[in-house]
This record gives sequence, structure tokens and C-alpha cells, in this order.
Amino acid sequence: MSTMKQGRGGKGGRGRKGGETGKGGKNGKGGMNGKGASSSAMSPQLLTSHIKNARTVQALFHTYSEHKHLVNHIHLSACWNCLGHLAKISTGATESSADSLSFWFQEHAEPLAMLEQHTIRTASAGEIQARQLANIAHGVARSGMGPKMGPLMEALAKSLQMCLGDCNAQELANAAWAFAKAGHFDAALFGALARVAEKRSSDFNAQELANTAWAFATAGQSDTELFRALAGVVEWRLDEFSAQGIANTAWAFARAGHLDAKLFAAVARVVEQRLGDFNAQDLAHTSWAFAKAGQFDAQLFAALARSTEQCLHYFTAQGLATTVWAFAKAGQIDAQLFSAMAKSVVQRLKDFNAQDLANAAWAFAKACHVDAQLFAALAGSIRRRLDDFNTQDMVNTAWAFAKVGQADVQLFTALARSIERHLASFDAQHLANAAWAF
Repeated sequence: MSTMKQGRGGKGGRGRKGGETGKGGKNGKGGMNGKGASSSAMSPQLLTSHIKNARTVQALFHTYSEHKHLVNHIHLSACWNCLGHLAKISTGATESSADSLSFWFQEHAEPLAMLEQHTIRTASAGEIQARQLANIAHGVARSGMGPKMGPLMEALAKSLQMCLGDCNAQELANAAWAFAKAGHFDAALFGALARVAEKRSSDFNAQELANTAWAFATAGQSDTELFRALAGVVEWRLDEFSAQGIANTAWAFARAGHLDAKLFAAVARVVEQRLGDFNAQDLAHTSWAFAKAGQFDAQLFAALARSTEQCLHYFTAQGLATTVWAFAKAGQIDAQLFSAMAKSVVQRLKDFNAQDLANAAWAFAKACHVDAQLFAALAGSIRRRLDDFNTQDMVNTAWAFAKVGQADVQLFTALARSIERHLASFDAQHLANAAWAF
């Protein structure tokens, strides 16, 4: 139902003392953005400093290219951490867009490929320690290039599995977040991470708990024992969570299907106390989580309704669709909120995708909120996007319009043709619901 845009990952870890040995000669003048030191005079410590102090991606790749024969596992970790940081800054957004990142990395394709292959070789040779492996994965994920670096993530995953016991809580959380963020859902790695994280769960701070739960839920790794262990620690440390952390954690437990009533009750009370800190995305995720988990806390939903109504203009199209679905699913039919959401939906319909449209129609019908203007606007948008609808979307839409008596002839004609073309994908329940609607 809902996809979640994850907030910040954990901070990259610090390098271990003593990881770089050997004395360097005298340093050349200029430093990072000047001429720099010659390779023969560059000590391991100074090279690390140059990498970490890079202010542009050009400077970073220049240093790497000039001194790659001196680069060790500490330097590789520093390179990827720096790259993740610079990618975030260069795109001018907290969550980098795919288009801007793709263009940005095309300019540096050659040195990026060199760095990737260097890291794969070093990781495959077992020359990178646990902390650096976690930090490299974290940097790759932050750069936004993780989905395009499958071989690198695979090499990191294999190496990391061999030394997870050497990771501390931060490194475990960072690794889980990184592989989930990069879309590399390695079942063996997540299985191994689950066992170590379960044993170390009491060592995790609030952000590490939120990131770990989010990572496993996003990766579709609903490890029962891990989520049970996390639930106990989350409940104990709830007061330390940020608003985003609370919302993300609730989302993760609901997405993973770990429906711990005691935990959700504790979360509900904290949410009520902290609603002033929740932004639109936090509100949408929290509403969805409680509805998805079947935790229909009337007191919480009443409070969520008032906060949601006050900041509806900040909601994304998906956030609107998710929220109206959540309130309808939970049976929390707040007439004032549904009227306000109906107006917002009409204003934002051009931003709705196929699933958003179908879910919104279903939700308003489920809530018996009969708004002729809303359903007329929905019908027009749905007709234009019908080719993007899957089987469930078509059935939900037909059911919704029939349920509220909005028998838009053009829409039902278009739905009939679309359903006819996709009949092979309909199961018995889909067929029955579609037949009822028509």
C-alpha cells in the first residue's frame, strides 16, 4: 500500500586508530585543491586527510587517480564516505533525484569505475575490515548509485558476512540501512545481520533501532526473532526517538507484519504527545502503519485527524492517498477531515499515479463519503491513466464508483474494455467484485 521515503541513514563510522602505518616524507604545498604532495612523499595519514577534506568530486577523484597505488582499505572507506557526502551536497537535496545523480556521475564515469573495481578487488581478497566494509556500503548507498553497483554490493555483502561479529551497533545498523537503500536484498547477508543484531539489540540507540527496522522491512526480511528483540528495546527507548524515527519505526513494524499490540499502544501514546513535531510525511506514515497493523486506536486517529487537517497543503500526492486509505481502513471516518482531504485530492490529481487514484477512490467509497465533484474529477483522471492500472486497481475503482452510486458511463465503458483485455490475470475474487460493480 505504502512505500516509504527513508530519511537519513546513520553517520559513517570513524576509522580505527593504527589502521595506517608508516611515516611520510615532507608534504608539498597546496593541499587538496592545490598541487598537493607528490606520491613519493604522501604518507597514509596525509592521503586520508586529503580524501576526507575534498570539497568537490573532481578534487576527490583527482586525489584517488594520482595516488591509487597507495590506497588501502582505510582510504577506500574514506573515498566512499566522502563521495556519499559530496553527492548529497552536489544535488542540493536531502534525497537525491535519480536524474540529477545519473548526470552527475556520468561526468566522472571513468574514475568512478576505477574506484569501484579497486574496492571489489580489495574486498574480494579479504583485505577490508568489518568497520570499513560497513562504511563503504553506507557511502555507496548515500551516493544514490547503489542500485547501479550490483557487483560492488555483492562483493561487500560476501566479505561482510565473514566478519559481522566484529561490527558494533552503529556499523550493523549502517550496513543494514545501506544494503536496503541500495536495493541489494541479499537474503544470506540479512539473515546473518539479523542474528548478530538480535544479540546486540540492547546496544542500539534510537536512530540505529529505527534504521535497522526500516532496512529489514524495506528488504522484505521480516525476521520474527529480530523484530521481537527490536520491539522490546524500541518500547524501552521510545522517549529518545525523533518524530521521524517514531513514524519510520511504526511503518517498519507494520510493513514487516510484526503486529506487537503492546508496542503499538506505547507508540500511540508517544505520538499523541509529540504530534507537534510531526511533519506531513511522518503523519502519513504513522496513519498508514496503524491502519496496516490493524491497530485502530480511536484516540490516536482523532489526534492524527486534527494534525493532518492543519497541514494538508504539505502532503504529497502519495501522502494524501495513503492517509485517506488509512483512515478508511481503520474505520475512523472523521467527516471534517474527509471533506478537507477531498478538496486537496481534487487540487492535486495531476500528481497522482495509478495506485494513488485507485486507493483514493476506494477509500472515499469505503468511508461512504459521497462527493460528486471529487468522483467526477477522479473519473476523468482515471480514464486518462487506465493503461497504468493493474488488476487490483481496476477492481477497486469499479467497486468504489459502484458503491457510492457514481456510475460514470465513460469510466465504466473504459473499465469494461480494460478488464476484458486483462481477464487472464483475474482470479475468482477479482471476477466476483468486478461483476458486482457492473
